[in-house]
Amino acid sequence: MDFNTLTNDIAIDFGTSNTRIYIKGRGLVLDEPSVIAFDTVSGETVAAGCEAYNMIGKTPASVSTVFPLSGGVISDCTLAEELLKELLRKACPKTVIKPRIIISVPSGATDVEKRALRDAAIIAGARVVYIMETPIAAAIGAKCDVMPARGLMIADIGGGCCDFAAISLGQVASFDTFKTAGNAFTEAVIAHMRDYHSLSIGYLTAERCKIEAGSVFPAEKSSSVVRGLSLKTGLPTEITVSSDELTDALLPVSTSICNALKAAVDNAPSELLGDIVEDGILLTGACASMRGMVKRLKTDTEMKLYLAPENEYAVIRGLAGAIESIDKISKDLYTVYHS
Repeated sequence: MDFNTLTNDIAIDFGTSNTRIYIKGRGLVLDEPSVIAFDTVSGETVAAGCEAYNMIGKTPASVSTVFPLSGGVISDCTLAEELLKELLRKACPKTVIKPRIIISVPSGATDVEKRALRDAAIIAGARVVYIMETPIAAAIGAKCDVMPARGLMIADIGGGCCDFAAISLGQVASFDTFKTAGNAFTEAVIAHMRDYHSLSIGYLTAERCKIEAGSVFPAEKSSSVVRGLSLKTGLPTEITVSSDELTDALLPVSTSICNALKAAVDNAPSELLGDIVEDGILLTGACASMRGMVKRLKTDTEMKLYLAPENEYAVIRGLAGAIESIDKISKDLYTVYHS
């Protein structure tokens, strides 16, 4: 890698489920699960990212796999710092210059949560940290102009949380952060298999089942073969689960998300509601493209909704655009910290 021809500016979408890293001059260089595996005795890191994700449910007792973020914010500072360092090392293994880093945070994050994120980036090697609210980054990544005095409603539905925000004049005018999202669907699949089929399955199996057959609105028929341990016989068992069955199983979670979005619209400033009703709601985040999600939200909210192109990458695209022109964009769009 020739660092004489590259700047050392980095954008990071440090999400509950996945972390994406963009380096100026190189593009998106990493997109891996936000998981770290560590030795519970020595505390040493065993693996991070994809390698750690593939270990979930398969490690000996001396090794633990953890998602250090929950609901879009850091829940374990020490592990989050170590994870970020490991993923940055993967993304730019030869870098020696402390970079400028921009990183996203949910609109509802507290000062303590923002400080934890800032500290994680600084400990990971940043000399300057810019923090941008997730809805702002998502809107920029979806090529929306966030600066006019016009209401723009964003619903970023990720793995750990839903970030709903009304944006105007480059700032979040109102927000609701709902800490139930894509991961809750996975947990619902696990609970459904246990309660209705007496089948114990792991996280990775539930995630695959959700992707193959999960739907939150009656859709084209699909199914998934699920293998687990029968709680009745204690033997390995295989069953086939239909999309219709999973739609019912996922109903409580999808209903909660719909209700949260309706509440967010109700909480938006009245002066912006006319714009939001006229223009509709922009959907971003990986879970926004879950089978049936757009139809379910349209049906429940009775509003126009549209899915951003490559919706799961909207946040990192917005952060990348911001770090590319960080010295030119409005300072209202981010908060800056120096190490």
